[in-house]
Amino acid sequence: MQIKDFLKIYGAIILFHLAVIYRENTGQMLYLSKPLIIISLILFAQSKLRAYAKYWLLLLPALVFSLIGDLALMFSEAPAFLIGMGAFALAHLFYILFYAKAGLRFKPIPIFGAVAFAGLSLYLLLLKVELPSDLQIPIFAYFGFLALHLIFATLSYTERKLIWPLIGIALFIFSDWWIAYSKFGGGFEEHWHNRILIMFTYAVAQGAIILGLIQGKEAKGGLHHK
Repeated sequence: MQIKDFLKIYGAIILFHLAVIYRENTGQMLYLSKPLIIISLILFAQSKLRAYAKYWLLLLPALVFSLIGDLALMFSEAPAFLIGMGAFALAHLFYILFYAKAGLRFKPIPIFGAVAFAGLSLYLLLLKVELPSDLQIPIFAYFGFLALHLIFATLSYTERKLIWPLIGIALFIFSDWWIAYSKFGGGFEEHWHNRILIMFTYAVAQGAIILGLIQGKEAKGGLHHK
């Protein structure tokens, strides 16, 4: 299956999940539609990258931990948020290892830009909300993983012109920023339009990262190990 064909399926899955959120369905349809987002990416990525084991074995854990994070955040109990954040931190770690495996040269200007963007995002969050004291260190650590992911995606763009993974992690940061703002300061965590914004940007982010990396791997000279 070509990427353009999968995009139609992926778009339909996203719309299905957003429709479930709009109808405020908290039952079986929600538990079906949300995991489908990552499951569909796992199946498609496996079909395209199975011949490149050293890359696939790094992307698979990234997607599996993303799925675990998605499932954890579907529950409202206190540990669920920490479990979800920890799972996504591990997902970002494997994305970072994927870039490192491809081989990138470190350049100061892209790194400075990525750190500035991530730092500004965290600074604006702290201006808007007061984080619970017991969550400050985990949230700061998580933003560290986001910053590292952004650095590697930026370096990949400057060296190999892979724009979609860079757009993806930028949207990922926005989605996570909005989750934190909604949960700790916005006061509208449970509003359906807020959940639609979060899930739409998150789903597009994951799709852009994975499909961009696949496209880069298929392109001539895209992600060859150095």
